[in-house]
Amino acid sequence: MNADLRLAHLFLEGAIAAAVTVVTLSISPQFVAAPTLSEASAQHQDQALHDAVGAWEGITIAVCPGSPANRCNAQQKVTITLVENANSRLSGTYECAYGNVNCLNMNQTGKVVDVDLIGRLLRLRVLMSDGMSCLFNGRIAQSTINGGYSCKAGTSLRERGSWRAKRTP
Repeated sequence: MNADLRLAHLFLEGAIAAAVTVVTLSISPQFVAAPTLSEASAQHQDQALHDAVGAWEGITIAVCPGSPANRCNAQQKVTITLVENANSRLSGTYECAYGNVNCLNMNQTGKVVDVDLIGRLLRLRVLMSDGMSCLFNGRIAQSTINGGYSCKAGTSLRERGSWRAKRTP
């Protein structure tokens, strides 16, 4: 009997809670459901994607150790252009111009072959025509990117350093 009474009490509590919820919702015309976690995440990712698209002009600065001695403090002017393709992924192009020395391995152009965007954190891989691959990482903040990069030929590190860029109008 005690178990039956407890079960009836739990049922009654649930019914009262449901009735209060229905009454509250019916008398609260301004009630708007909060976005679900997946909806909020999708909205945030859409904004981050929008913030990343465009042409980014800036510089790279090689550091030592991590770069050959003749490339310590080497600076290049770089432009990375990101576009959104049909499946909402980013891809693009890379251009390098003389800064205070020639571009690494004289690679003046490349193709952005892989882009990851997690919130404001951007990671992209550039494939050069000679097969060298450069990985750029950075944080997007108010039309600027600051981060680091490393370039490899096969498994051999050829250069690493910092980079910064601004979105062009």
